Amino acid sequence: MCNRYHSFLLVFFLLIGVSCEKENDRDPENEEIAECGNSGPQGTLRLNFHANWGGQNMALNTAYTGAGGYRYNIEMIRFFLSDIRTTDSLETENMVKDIVLMDYNDAVLRIDIPVEAGNYDGIRFAFGVRSDWNHSISPADVAPTHPLGINGNMHWDWSGEYIFIKFEGKADTTATGTGLFDQNMQLHLGNDTLYRERSWTGIPYTIADNQVTAIDFDFDVAAFLTDGTNHLDMKTQNINHTSMSQLPEAILFMNFFSEAFTLQ
Repeated sequence: MCNRYHSFLLVFFLLIGVSCEKENDRDPENEEIAECGNSGPQGTLRLNFHANWGGQNMALNTAYTGAGGYRYNIEMIRFFLSDIRTTDSLETENMVKDIVLMDYNDAVLRIDIPVEAGNYDGIRFAFGVRSDWNHSISPADVAPTHPLGINGNMHWDWSGEYIFIKFEGKADTTATGTGLFDQNMQLHLGNDTLYRERSWTGIPYTIADNQVTAIDFDFDVAAFLTDGTNHLDMKTQNINHTSMSQLPEAILFMNFFSEAFTLQ
């Protein structure tokens, strides 16, 4: 990790001790810092994300009918989940995980996070990479296996920024239900304006010492392309690498994408 992060953290810790108050001072190469290192009783907060297509179980490389009456065969869904925080009834937030790279492979996407034992009332997280990291950290600064590392293949060298989501597959855009899947879809989206936050409150849960508490979410992949009124047309908007001319479509997709996640 860059020396400036190490130096800053060393001075910060010497002056006021280890704290979980200022997430911007954390070193992303050391995820234990993000998880706060509580010395008291801890349990596990398990976040489960279940994929579906319009309410039915969803699998990659399988044909589904969706937006525009087209058929879709999704091959990749990979995205960053960032700034995962617990909240209590007083709306006090506690950062419990800085960043995770999610890669859907037909199984439930699951994150297990050590959390201080106690009573909580909500959860919040963001999609993408927050601006300060997006512009100051490269894959070379962290271990290859780190979420921001080279193994994830989620960084544009040409722009020096991260790809927030990769959504790939093929579409049959004949709207006949019998055409060929010959339209490539490649949406690689990343830009500070695409960072999206979601929060859920009024969902009381307890983290008990050495116990697992699960919160389950659904995400409707069909809703990545439409909100029921507006939709992206994979006949003409099927390739997007977040150029300035493509930014309006990228914003629309990220709006659809973030709202496709619902609490079970």
